[in-house]
Amino acid sequence: MGAVFSNSTFGPREQPHAMTALAFRSALPGPIVAITANIHGDECTGTGAIHALASVLEENLLKGSVLMYPSLNPEALEDGRRDLPASGEDLNRLFPGHWNGSRAERRVRSIWQEVIHQAPAAILDLHSDSPLSIPYTIMDRPIAFRGGSRRDMELRIEALARATGLTVLWDYPDSKYRNLHLDRSLAGSAINRAAIPAITIEVGPRRHLDPAAVKTMNDAVWGVLAHMGMVKDRSRAKPAVVRAQSWYRADGPVALVGGILAPLCNPGLLLEPGMALAEIRNLDGEVMQTLRANCRCLLLGIVEKAFLKPGDCCATLGLAEQAR
Repeated sequence: MGAVFSNSTFGPREQPHAMTALAFRSALPGPIVAITANIHGDECTGTGAIHALASVLEENLLKGSVLMYPSLNPEALEDGRRDLPASGEDLNRLFPGHWNGSRAERRVRSIWQEVIHQAPAAILDLHSDSPLSIPYTIMDRPIAFRGGSRRDMELRIEALARATGLTVLWDYPDSKYRNLHLDRSLAGSAINRAAIPAITIEVGPRRHLDPAAVKTMNDAVWGVLAHMGMVKDRSRAKPAVVRAQSWYRADGPVALVGGILAPLCNPGLLLEPGMALAEIRNLDGEVMQTLRANCRCLLLGIVEKAFLKPGDCCATLGLAEQAR
């Protein structure tokens, strides 16, 4: 029992902010799991969860190796922004990157080479949603697979996701998933280009470390490691989980007018058709628009905005997977 710890840095030489890699390797053979965080610089809960894991893994890893990357976008972490400050590009839509590409593409290529070179059995990518959201796990679409091969990959992804103990949902349907370049996210690329099962865990507010959120994410990651036999399972304070059916991610109602967003429901609520989930009000408090569910759905979270402009989406929903 126990593990040997090491740390290192990596990244393109011309970029001033190196990325950190933490490795815990057991003397007993077993799976390799890669845990990545903070590819969106304003989403820092995963960084805190990795630090919490690092404090206990050395004495608790039973077999295999856990490789952890506390920040894949340290410049943006310093600036409190989502994208790469030097270019404004979203790193998580550029995988697998290119050595002869833009600054962001070179950064992404270095991440891809570092992580995929380790040949992990699974990748857990840690993110954060709005403060007004429940913790949940996203399963990417294995769009590069067909028939039985696709179903096999879906089952491998779902097994990881269920082990988090969080509410689980598939990502957007195939066409929208492809149009949003989600197959070029880290998790999406791992699945569709390297055939490595991967999940995206969404917990906590952005821009600050909330201890309760860090613990929830830590517990979710621990659940996956326990599922893989790498650590002993432990009792966890599990959040409320909605498992009445299989869900997929969808956008909520859109604002037709500009105004103050006033939520009317708590995240995690099952909404019936016609139920009001939020209002848009003017500065006098007059209701300009009531935003309603147009079908039975799960309210995952309200967007992190006080003011919506026309065309802005107000929430993230879970829709019934079989209804796609």
